[in-house]
Amino acid sequence: MRSWLESTDLVSGILLDRTGDSVRAGSRWGFALRNGETYEADACVTSDWLTFSVRLPSRLCDRPAFAWLEIASHFDGRARLALPGSRHLAARVDLAARDDADPLEKRIDDACAALLDAVGLIEADDASSLGRAVASPSWVTQAGAVISDIVSLAVEAGWQVSQREHRTLVVLPGRRGVHHADVAMVGPGLAIRVPLARELAAWSGVSKDALAVLLLSVCGSVPMVRAWHDREKGQAGLSVGWAVPPSPELLVGGLEAVTVGCDACAPESAALADDLLAERYLVSRGWPPQTCGMGDGMDSEEE
Repeated sequence: MRSWLESTDLVSGILLDRTGDSVRAGSRWGFALRNGETYEADACVTSDWLTFSVRLPSRLCDRPAFAWLEIASHFDGRARLALPGSRHLAARVDLAARDDADPLEKRIDDACAALLDAVGLIEADDASSLGRAVASPSWVTQAGAVISDIVSLAVEAGWQVSQREHRTLVVLPGRRGVHHADVAMVGPGLAIRVPLARELAAWSGVSKDALAVLLLSVCGSVPMVRAWHDREKGQAGLSVGWAVPPSPELLVGGLEAVTVGCDACAPESAALADDLLAERYLVSRGWPPQTCGMGDGMDSEEE
């Protein structure tokens, strides 16, 4: 498949068949997903991406912003958390046009199921369970071989890879600087992670909330990119990840996406350690620092 734009009629037919109430407006569809509850969902197509999104109801979003960054870290290689509007938290799944190994019907079914799984676990307040039993156990236990294969694919595609203190790093040449991404098995799958903020134990609550808003906002504008937080290492940043081994085309797409994401926010992420800058950033996003939750007023925001 060269472009999703060549397949919009096919997408329309599949969504209408699956949901019964799909409404199309140009390259966007609105529909409902149901698992006992009904959730507002949409799909948007560009040349390279078909992105499915479920807007989280405001009743689920009363946690502080930084808590959502921690929850995002538990998402598996299918769904991800994003902040596409100023206070509009959503679960998303991105389908790449360059990755067409499975029939489109199956890919759309899997995307909708992943969104419902993610929302269902948030409903149950069981974010720690996100991603369990998604990856093949044999894949997880063969981490060394998996990482070796991924490194080979990256090198063949022209990316520079280095070894440093038992870490495997992919060099991401961005417009605003060079970023170094760790390649590792994280939770149920493979992740390529770039740390953008360090020593978070010393950060104030307002700085952590501002960092979460920034990282999740980047996830709202760049496909595939995920926000993460590692409590043990005191780090946070952006990543791409998969619950199954990615194809060479999808790996390259992921490396390109995380490079774009890092370019969008790397210097700003570190700067938010300054409380005054963090407060100003939150206010500029319509987010009073003293009430930095994601629930108040969310339903009045439009993407």
